[in-house]
Amino acid sequence: MALANNSLHFKITGILLVFFVAAFAAIGLTLFTSWQLKGAAAAINDAGSLRMGTYRIAWIVEQGEGGGLAPAAAASRLAGEMARFELVLEGLLAGNPQRPLAVPRGEAIREDLAGLSASWYADIRPALVRLIEASGPDAAAFARAPVDADAMVDRIDDIVRRMEHRYSEETAWLRGSQILLVFMAI
Repeated sequence: MALANNSLHFKITGILLVFFVAAFAAIGLTLFTSWQLKGAAAAINDAGSLRMGTYRIAWIVEQGEGGGLAPAAAASRLAGEMARFELVLEGLLAGNPQRPLAVPRGEAIREDLAGLSASWYADIRPALVRLIEASGPDAAAFARAPVDADAMVDRIDDIVRRMEHRYSEETAWLRGSQILLVFMAI
């Protein structure tokens, strides 16, 4: 009789231990996912600010070409806007756990961000730097600046949409794990 009671005791303890471990793992994963979601929201916000930065760069180039800014003033503003754009782009690529800022998981998103960065540093930035460094840039120099804002914004929009999609997938996973925890508690 003592052996039977002991066996029942071990079975109940084992079942409770399994539920405890599963609940603990689900809680840990829920916390981890919620932290990543918080970082993803910041990444989506920063990626969206790249769109605005692209439009500001294009506007400054347009104003230097024949708008309301003197070419020297436009060159100065362009340098500042490029620095802000690069700061955001580098932040997206590197992430920041203290903020938190983290690009949603998925190699395609990271590859597209890396491609955007490569395009910026290989093509667009060097031409804009040449424009800024030209001694006394004139309106004609601004007219030759290679800023195709619409194509750049479309590329950024695609990255933002995929980030948002991944964010919604992770949110659904988080809700599912929370529902699992509720059922385990019942």
